[in-house]
Amino acid sequence: MGIQAAAGTANRLCFLEFAEHLTAVMPEPQLVETLVQQGLTLSATAGGELERSCWMVVHEHHHGVKPTEYDIREIDEELYLAVLEAARAAV
Repeated sequence: MGIQAAAGTANRLCFLEFAEHLTAVMPEPQLVETLVQQGLTLSATAGGELERSCWMVVHEHHHGVKPTEYDIREIDEELYLAVLEAARAAV
């Protein structure tokens, strides 16, 4: 095997290891629907702030507690986007 072929194989393996972590996992539809309903309910009482309300319910689901005022803990972004998209479609 030549030097170029070995380098190409090494690059391919590195890419495959990297890409393995990027595989999107679709959230469970029942979970999304439950969080959408919670987000819509919260949004109705929070002056229609749908994005914020969806973020808050996903945060509570992910961490088990409601977020504090300046909470910067990460949430499951794929789940948040799925909830927000479904909530927007439901409005």
